[in-house]
Amino acid sequence: MSAGIIDPIKVSGQVVRYCLEHASSVAKTFLMSDCVVVEIKEPEATPVRNPMDNS
Repeated sequence: MSAGIIDPIKVSGQVVRYCLEHASSVAKTFLMSDCVVVEIKEPEATPVRNPMDNS
């Protein structure tokens, strides 16, 4: 690091460890809670086009 060179193996290892820690924290929260509320987005209605309109 002193020469400005970053080792990608060390960086990706840290990222993987960080992701696993947070994923296990979320899983523990889901398992320990009585209920979980998830918001599911409704699909947006597509406007109906007039086939005779060429604009």
